[in-house]
Amino acid sequence: MKYLFLLLMLCSLPSFAQDPEIDLDEMSFEDLDKIDLKIQEADTARNLDLKEMFNRERRFKDYKYQLEMEDIEANGTFMGSIRKGVPIYRVLDNKKVIMTKDTYVRAYKIADSDHYIYILNSKNIPVYKVYYEKIINIERIVDLDVPPTEYTEVEHKIEKAKIDDHEELKWSMWLRGHLNYVVSNFTADLLNQPKANSGVGTRLDGALFLDWDFPVKIGAMVGYENFSFDLNATESAKLNTINIGPVFKFDAFTYKERVFRMSVGILTSLHSQITTPNDEIKLRQNSLSIEVGHYIPNSYGEFVFGFGFKRNWFRVQSNQSGITLVNNNRVDDSLGTFIGQTF
Repeated sequence: MKYLFLLLMLCSLPSFAQDPEIDLDEMSFEDLDKIDLKIQEADTARNLDLKEMFNRERRFKDYKYQLEMEDIEANGTFMGSIRKGVPIYRVLDNKKVIMTKDTYVRAYKIADSDHYIYILNSKNIPVYKVYYEKIINIERIVDLDVPPTEYTEVEHKIEKAKIDDHEELKWSMWLRGHLNYVVSNFTADLLNQPKANSGVGTRLDGALFLDWDFPVKIGAMVGYENFSFDLNATESAKLNTINIGPVFKFDAFTYKERVFRMSVGILTSLHSQITTPNDEIKLRQNSLSIEVGHYIPNSYGEFVFGFGFKRNWFRVQSNQSGITLVNNNRVDDSLGTFIGQTF
């Protein structure tokens, strides 16, 4: 009787069936859907919900990890591709799975602190993770395959070059004042006065430019120049010139984080005359000027200051008689500084 009672007690106890196991290493992983299906079947046999398993696992993590996952989930997902031979890891038990073919997946956009990207299954649960360098973002490639929902016929238009479109033309100008030291063997030779070989000159000029899309801007410049020099202890003379010509402004360059531009002008005189206490001598003058300026933006455009070199070539007008050059010197040079404003 005692043995019968023990037998009944054993039969009345709940039976514990062994959980079916899934051997991931023996699977021929065709794609992640098949992996998910087999895992879900195994979990269903244990009466376990996959999402609940994932959440249960996360409860064992520290608070910092939970905050990290919330941040990862908030940043959304992307379409990716995992190459054949790349290892992925199951989140629940860190079990390693080797991909046997190229597979497309959806995954979270940002990695965790260990540099792993979480891969989602069909229920949008992150069941796997892969090292961030082993997954390729194919979002843009996938978007190219989506056909447009509307079609709009676009009329073909021939675009004009900017130089032909007056609305596209842009102009700029500058005004400058110069202070130069002039070395003029020409005036000393012409007047036969050795003291007249140097002096101080001033110059005012303005230029107008067409700002097109080329590294060199072409403009027109007009200027007035005054050069004073001593003849002797009591007398002096002046050279006054009005000149005009093309000027070329080059694109800016930087030096020690400062903006500079170079310009080159080729000028010819409309009026050039030396005035002495006893005479007036009319001249023809051609000039080459080279200047480099530092440009500083302001509310009007750009303030500029810089340095320049200028060479003048002279000849006496042919309708004047009795004037000869003793040593046949026909040039003078000037070196100076300038300030101005570009508009």
